[in-house]
Amino acid sequence: MDEPILYLGDRGFLKRYASPYSAQQVEEIARGVLASSGLGLASGDWPTARAVSSALGDGPRARHLYHSRFLLRVTERATGQAVGVRQIQANPAFYYDAPGYDFAVDVQQIAEDIQIIRCCQPGRVTLGGDWLDILLAQREYALLDVILRQMEAAIPAASRILLGFHLSAGFLQLLRERSFSGAAVPVNLLNMQCTTYSDYLRRIQAHSRLYAVHCLAGGDIPLEPALDYAFHHIQVDACIVGATQPRHIEALAACEAGFRSSTR
Repeated sequence: MDEPILYLGDRGFLKRYASPYSAQQVEEIARGVLASSGLGLASGDWPTARAVSSALGDGPRARHLYHSRFLLRVTERATGQAVGVRQIQANPAFYYDAPGYDFAVDVQQIAEDIQIIRCCQPGRVTLGGDWLDILLAQREYALLDVILRQMEAAIPAASRILLGFHLSAGFLQLLRERSFSGAAVPVNLLNMQCTTYSDYLRRIQAHSRLYAVHCLAGGDIPLEPALDYAFHHIQVDACIVGATQPRHIEALAACEAGFRSSTR
């Protein structure tokens, strides 16, 4: 089949976000989704990546998207204390211009992510997220290059998706200068009236495929209007939408069938 237009997001299945599901349950959910719908599945750690890979079997790898994780170590210079990932992700914008912090490569996590990618062979891999936005804002270009080079060596160019949540010229520059098949950024109705953001999305589309994240804006926007805006008004190539409860997964699968017929 073609690449999915909708991916079931992974956040609700990750233990670091207090997932109620075991790895076996995640695999059972993945098998059901893959067998009964055209949804793709996004994973983000060893248990979910293995579960999706096992459920997929010999099926098309494009249905599996892997989110590389927080590949950055942050240390408070005055105390030498490491800043926890949860603390950073609770307020990443604080670190965009906060002084007094040192940034370094998380060697162990990069090695583990590369191992996951080689073992599970997802068809798409996102690179970036909060750590990318922080490094761009801090102008840590040399460090960013070190991280990207290591990840790029393990991921085919056609599988790389640059992920960023913060509008920036640096993100667009990376798309122009490095090999990515797509870019994943927030796309939702709350930005509809912002001409600056609309222009930002168009500039991304001039260089790559566009994957929409945060379509539901934390639950503020219902599923169908959110997807209608992304697919029919912005013309995104695919959406990555988080869902955990069975009824939400079923609703996402039903939307996938309708939107696939209207976007093909």
